[in-house]
Amino acid sequence: MMTEKFVIPREVVRLANKLYEGMLEETEAAERKEQLENERRNDERTRNRAAGLAFAEQIFTWALAFRDSAAGKKLMEVGHPTLFSWDEPGIFLFDGDVKGTSWRAIGVGEKGVWWHASGCGTRPVYVASPEELVEGVDALILKQVVAWLDDGRVWECIKRLFAD
Repeated sequence: MMTEKFVIPREVVRLANKLYEGMLEETEAAERKEQLENERRNDERTRNRAAGLAFAEQIFTWALAFRDSAAGKKLMEVGHPTLFSWDEPGIFLFDGDVKGTSWRAIGVGEKGVWWHASGCGTRPVYVASPEELVEGVDALILKQVVAWLDDGRVWECIKRLFAD
């Protein structure tokens, strides 16, 4: 057994304390940064939801009315050529690109309204309500879709996509 006292030099103790305090400060700073980022994302999601809900409701109303119309039923039965690999035929209503947002297409099929992101192997995401649409699609895009519905660009989109 050791009877002598184990002594650590003061400069090593100071170094250990300094390094430990620095590690704690870095950890706390990283946690604060993550918390602020989460708060920013939640705030953005809340603003997007509030701003986009009216647009999403208009899109849902229009898309479901189109889907249930005679022409809509015929076009869905034919199906858009690029959608053959999906589970059901559908129709793109919006295939535009809105600066500052992630690309999203909006469409309608027999199951209802969907949005689609760009990327290899992506599939449409069906949404059951305007609230779900707002969760997946930025309000700026929804606003642009409503503009397409209002000014008739949606018809140009449908004709162009079937003409290819």
